Amino acid sequence: MPSTHRLLLPVVFAGIISFTTTGFGQSTEGPLSASTSANVSLSGSSATWSNTGNALSSDNSYASASLSSNGDFTDYLRLTNFGFSIGASNTIVGIEVEIEKIGDKVKDNQVRIVKGGSIGTTDQSDNANWPNTDTNSYTLYGASNDLWGETWTPSDINASDFGIAISARRVGGGGGAAVPNIDHIRITVYFEIPLPVKLTHFSGRSEDRHTKLSWETSWEEGNSHFEIQRSHEGATFETIGFVAGNNNSTENITYSFTDLSPLAGINYYRLKQIDFNGTFAFSEIIRVTMPSEPEEYSLAPTYFDSNTLLTINSSSPESYLLTIIDPSGRTVKRITPHSQETHIYRRELPGTGLYFYRLTCKGQFKGAGKIWLR
Repeated sequence: MPSTHRLLLPVVFAGIISFTTTGFGQSTEGPLSASTSANVSLSGSSATWSNTGNALSSDNSYASASLSSNGDFTDYLRLTNFGFSIGASNTIVGIEVEIEKIGDKVKDNQVRIVKGGSIGTTDQSDNANWPNTDTNSYTLYGASNDLWGETWTPSDINASDFGIAISARRVGGGGGAAVPNIDHIRITVYFEIPLPVKLTHFSGRSEDRHTKLSWETSWEEGNSHFEIQRSHEGATFETIGFVAGNNNSTENITYSFTDLSPLAGINYYRLKQIDFNGTFAFSEIIRVTMPSEPEEYSLAPTYFDSNTLLTINSSSPESYLLTIIDPSGRTVKRITPHSQETHIYRRELPGTGLYFYRLTCKGQFKGAGKIWLR
């Protein structure tokens, strides 16, 4: 199955941008289960964990302890040897731990990562009551960008002494023992990997009713091609074109693509880079605004003395040409608007009587009419 990575590029909020990227993409390994379990003493505890191996898989068999009084807490249940095999060139960026737990009148006491066989100093426990029935659900600790207060190498994660430790405590009195149960613990690790294509520039701009896209790579390894994708809202994308890659390269290579039919208003673009082995990566999204079609104009009263004859409103006034024609068909004046709102006044036109006007935009007919001058 092809793997998916992301080319880390900033989101763009203007018509044209350029930037440099790190050339790394994010990937994950997991969730994986441990293969080694143990009870580890915790100073002040009043209970040990039994059947610790039951926490290695989700099978409704539990590692458990017994807490007699309010405030009592357990030793650590420590799980290690999760079997990760993350490549040495990758960078660890986050760790997620999921715990399937059950226990009436029980809360977390401590939840800590295990690095090199030692229990860490950062406590990720929360203050929520444990579920008192087995719902087959997990509680999440950490995140894709949470390193649990540690600095990590892939070898730290791959080591057999990497893992997690949890201690539970009783909250509330009453008769009988409170029994914390752990059904399963699993871990997912997030890491950045060097991508086979390093994208150093990606930009877009509106030009002559089209969108011009360009990008540059400084490294390619097995690069088959790019898909150019577009969206009107930035979430659902469609492929609008393809550009061939250069397979292997260590030089700067510039690519370009023209969207001949951009959407009105905001267009969102991204690149999907695809390797010959099927691996693909997405760039982040850039945004290019396509100006509205400059076609609005208004006609003043056909009979007038010295006020406005015509008003042309346009975001691209230089695209228009207004032609004034007399009854014999002779052109008496050609006017190119000079601002986004251009007024044509009576004093600018010669003579009196019936005249005609014709408005074009880049050679395309936009409108015509007649006016009386007196």
